[in-house]
This record gives sequence, structure tokens and C-alpha cells, in this order.
Amino acid sequence: MSEIENQSSLKTVQAGQEKLRVGLSVGNIFFALILVIITAAAVYGPWHFASRDNTEEMIRQLTDEIVASVSLEANKVFSSAIAAQGAIRRMLTEGAFDIKDRAKREPVFMSFLLANRHFSWVSFGKPDGDFYGAQRLDGKNYRLVESIWNPDTRTASRQIMSLKVDSKDDILPIGAEERQNIYNATQRQWYKRAIAQPDSHVWTSVYIFATSGIPGLNSAITFRKDSELVGVVSIAIELERISRYLGTIKSVRSGAAFIINREGRMIAFKNKSEVTRTQTGSSRLELTPLNQTKNPILKIASAALDTKNLAANKKQFRLYTEPDSGKRYFVNLTPLAKQDWFIGTVIPEADFTAALDDNYVRLVAALGVVLLFIAFFAIWFSRRLFIRPLHQVIDETNLVESLAEELKSKNASLESTLSDLEKAQDQIITREKLAALGELTAGVAHEIKNPLNFIKNFSEVSGELLNEMLEEISRLAEERKTAANNKDDVDGQEKDDTVELIEEIAGDLTGNLETIQEHAQRANNIVQSMLQMGRGSSQRLPANINVLLSEHANLAYHSARADDSDFNIEIQEDFDSEIGEIEVIPQDLSRVFLNMVTNACYATHEKQTALKKIDPDAVEMKEGDVDYKPLLQLMTRNLGGSVEIRVRDNGNGIPDEVVEKIFLPFFTTKPTNEGTGLGLALSNDIIRRHGGTIRVETKTGEFTEMIIELPKSSDT
Repeated sequence: MSEIENQSSLKTVQAGQEKLRVGLSVGNIFFALILVIITAAAVYGPWHFASRDNTEEMIRQLTDEIVASVSLEANKVFSSAIAAQGAIRRMLTEGAFDIKDRAKREPVFMSFLLANRHFSWVSFGKPDGDFYGAQRLDGKNYRLVESIWNPDTRTASRQIMSLKVDSKDDILPIGAEERQNIYNATQRQWYKRAIAQPDSHVWTSVYIFATSGIPGLNSAITFRKDSELVGVVSIAIELERISRYLGTIKSVRSGAAFIINREGRMIAFKNKSEVTRTQTGSSRLELTPLNQTKNPILKIASAALDTKNLAANKKQFRLYTEPDSGKRYFVNLTPLAKQDWFIGTVIPEADFTAALDDNYVRLVAALGVVLLFIAFFAIWFSRRLFIRPLHQVIDETNLVESLAEELKSKNASLESTLSDLEKAQDQIITREKLAALGELTAGVAHEIKNPLNFIKNFSEVSGELLNEMLEEISRLAEERKTAANNKDDVDGQEKDDTVELIEEIAGDLTGNLETIQEHAQRANNIVQSMLQMGRGSSQRLPANINVLLSEHANLAYHSARADDSDFNIEIQEDFDSEIGEIEVIPQDLSRVFLNMVTNACYATHEKQTALKKIDPDAVEMKEGDVDYKPLLQLMTRNLGGSVEIRVRDNGNGIPDEVVEKIFLPFFTTKPTNEGTGLGLALSNDIIRRHGGTIRVETKTGEFTEMIIELPKSSDT
């Protein structure tokens, strides 16, 4: 066969091989893509539906928590009025003052107004129509009223004393006046209801106070002496306190909570301008119907809820989709036990799904990376396991006759080269195995610490940029406000709301960045502890154990006081002076002592904090019938050939079920942001390298004692 024919045959074979190689590569890539897509769909589908179900469950739980907290706040408002009425009745019954004695009556009424900032009136109505009362006009101005009813002229002689209260709660009179009117205490709604239900706390319907324009209601109860009616004690309550409380609920980020009555009219909302409105054709104020409010969140609540059948007193929980935007909202209406009120909440689903949407983006990005990796791997795999062997087979079968001699020489050369390569490969594998353990720690430090540093540094820079952005937004907001005042800009309020929303979002972002920094630092500490566990020890030196333990106990104590300046612990030292110096690695042993004392300080501080929550006003914390004081006992003993070291605290102790786990790496009973779980594991490793032992004795709720035994000589 000629040289030209050989070359032609070789080119033909090479072309066939190239087509086959390309076909196999494309087929492998296509198969890999189909497999990844099916896997992604199998993962994404259940995750998506499960996350939606979990979102609804979380929103239901959040709604229940909001309703419970608002109910508690409303009950506090009602209870304060009932308590004030009861106190006045007791004072009158016990003769602390006579209701007609103006000099004693007025200080009592004023003291209740000053102590309860949501009280508008403290008053007393008599069966003959007379009326005595103290009224809060605003935060500083008050007035005392005495109205004497004349049944003959059917008029009342009204004496009014105006007062001002300064920042020290000193009451200063500023004027007095007399006037005639037709005020008869027995004709007031609160008086009539109290008479109809003697000795019971009764409540009026919600109405608008004429003086302040704030919604409120009256609570009243009769007062009898020797079975004879003396009069009715009444407390008028402003409901603005509940509206302010609704504005403090941070768990509803972009939604809101509100209260309506059985007629579907507003009772309380964070924006008090939505609660009342001017009556049509009149200057008087009235409660705003929910379906006529202007706030977007309240409009959503009105559209989602059935406010026409509130008499059924049933709870409503609806998933409402806004027609224009397609946004979904969870709307709830729960009856309140008192006053026939209903607590409503509107929570946007987006508040909970934003994080899920971010995770979806990350999932798609991860799948993209996986697809690229699989594509390259498929090409390499097909070439490695199919194309090359098939290429050799075709060469051997189609060119055996023409290239036999050449193949023989090449085969011999290839065999020799292959043998050399196998020997070199064995040597490389052996070296890599020997170097793998040494490179592991450095690899972890390099691969983990660098991304952690990037996270920490960029989160700090992002925080600074957010602060600069907030300063710029504040400056622009002031300029807009000035321009709005100069031009009577009707959109000024909406711009201010936008600025507040941006500042609120920026505040959330700042909190998120601080959390990122905190957890990045914690991960960095974990890596450092891992490196310390794998790092070789330094040289052994003679050291005085008593001095070493005392110094580092004080160092750990002062470190604990740096975190909480109110923390104190009594340190009792019982050292054996005959121990002398023993051979240890001072740096490593110091780390053990620091860890032991730090854990003891943490345990006693945790126990002291728990006892203080039970009785915050106690001078001494009590544990049962015994005064509790944090105590740390340090003891050393000479055992001849070894030294015993004991560190004992009177903290909460360690539960029996976790005692066996405390020396395991990464196991900790502390919160995730306060402990890494490496302290005791590292201490155990250090003591073992010294040839010693470490054990623990503990009793839950009473004490924990760490016992270390060290040989005096490194030869032991």
C-alpha cells in the first residue's frame, strides 16, 4: 500500500473518529441536562408548595400573637379604669375624704389623672344632679369642675379652676371662672347605665370627646353608704393609647393592625387621622367607617372582610389577592371579649416570601453552575472513557497491515513510557497522601478565612454606604419639606411617608449587615479554634500552677465584668503551697484555666439573671430560702507524683443527659451566638497532651466542678 493511500485511509479514519467523538459528547451533554432538569423540578416543586404552606402557618401564628398582645393592652386600659374606680370607692368608704370636701377631693382626682395619662375625666355624679370632676385638657393643662344643680331654675352653677402641671408634676393654678349651664349629672349616659346595674362596672359606647376630639368611653360604678346611694364614680378613657400601641408592633412590617366596633367603625389605628372624620354637613367628629378609610392597608381589609355580618361575632381569616397588582394579603378579624370590638390585621405575603424568592434565585444560579460543570465533565468523560479507546480500536483494525511495523515500534515505546508513567504516578500518589494531612488545615484557613474576611469587610463598607445614603435622604427630605411648606405642596406628606419607609428599610438592612458581621466573626473564631486544635505545642517550661491559675481566673472574671458591669462573683482560693513548679506548656495550660473560669462565670451569671427575673426588686438573689451569691472556688492539691486542680462554681450545673457530650468538639449548651463548642474539647486535648486527665462532677441546679490531674514531670 502506497504512502498516499495510507495517508488517505488515516484521514478517513480520523474524520470518522471526530464525528463519533462529537456525537458522543453531544449525547452525554444532552443526557446530563435532562437529568439535572428533572432533578431540579423534583426538588423545586415540593419545596415551593411546602414553603407556601409554611408561610401561611407562620402568618397564622403571627396573627394570633398580635391579637393576644393587642387584647392584653386593651385589657390594661380597661383594668386601670376599674382599679381607679375601686380605689376611689374604698377611699370614700373608709372615710379618707368626703366627696363634698373640695380641699381633699381635688388632690385625689388629680393624682389619678397624673398617674394615668390615658384618663380624660375622673368625676363623681350625685343623685341631686351635682357633679364634681377633674379633666385633662392636654399634657400640661388641667381643670377642676364643681357643678351644683338647681332643680327650681333647672340650671347648674359651674365653678372651673384652670391648672397647669410642670415637668416636675407640680400643680400651678392659672385662673378661675364661673358660668351657668344645664349640666345635670343624672342625665349623663354613664350615670344612667350605672344606676341600671348597681355595684357593677358599666361602660358607655365609644364617642368623640368634645374637648380633645379623641375617641374614648366612660366606665362607671355606683357608690353606696349604709345601703343609701351616694352617687356614681366615673372614669373617662381616651383610646389614643391603644392607637399608639398599634403603631409600635414591629412584627407587621408593611401591614398593619386595627380595631373596629360591631358597626364596622374605626376604634384604633396607628394613624389617628383614619379613626375619626367630620360628619357630612356638620363640624362635629364621628368614628370613620372601615369602608370609607383612605389608608391602602385599611382599604384592603375592607375589601377582604365581611363587615356587614359582625353581629355573628365570628373570627374571619381570608387570603385576599389585590386585583391590580396581584399581591396577596392575609387578612384577619378576631372578636375582642370586651366592648364588642374586633381586632383586625393585614399581613402582606411578600413580607415572608421575599427570603424564599431570594433562595429561588440562588437555586437557579446553583443549577446553572451545576449544568456547566456537568457539561464539561460529560465532554471530558466521553473523551476519556469512549473516544480514546475507540480511536485505538479503529487504528488497530483498519491499519494493521500497512502500519504493523510502525505500530510494533510505537507499541514498544508506549509500553516503556506507560511503565515509567505508572511508576511516576505511584510516587506522586504516595507523596500526595503524605502531604494531604499537612495541607488540610492550611487549606481550610485559606479557603474559609478569605471569604469570611470579604463578608466582614464588605458588610462594614455596605453599612457605611447605608449611613451615607440615609444622611443624603434626610437632607433631601428636609429640602422637600422646606419646598413643600413654601409651595403648599399637597404631595409633601406622601414624600415624607416615602422617606420614612426608605429609612425603615435601610434600618432593616443595617440590622441584617450587623448580623452578617456577627456570624462571620463567629465562623472566623471557629476556624481559629480548629487551627489551634491541630497546631503543635510549644516547649515545656517549669511553672507555678497556683500563680498561673490565680492570674487567669482574675483575667476571666474581669473579662466577664466587661460584658456586664453589674456582675460580681466571690473567688475563694485554697492552694497547696507545697506543689512547687511543674513542667507544663504555660500558654496551653493558661487557655485551659481561662476556659474553665469563663464557663463558671457564665453559669453563675445565667443563674443570677434567671433568679432576678423572678424578683427584680430583691436586694439579694434567693435560691429557695437561701440568699444566692455567685461563688467560684479554686483548689490545688499535691498528690505526690501529680497535682490535682479543682474549679467549682455554684451555677445551674450540667444536665445528666449532656454530661457525656461536653468534651465533644462543637457541642455546647450556650446560645449559637455565645459559644462555639470548642473550648472544652480544646482543653481536653491540651490536658491529654500533658499526660493528664480531666473529668467533671455536677448536680443540676446546684454546682459544677471540673477536676484536672497533671503529672509533675513530662517523663510520666
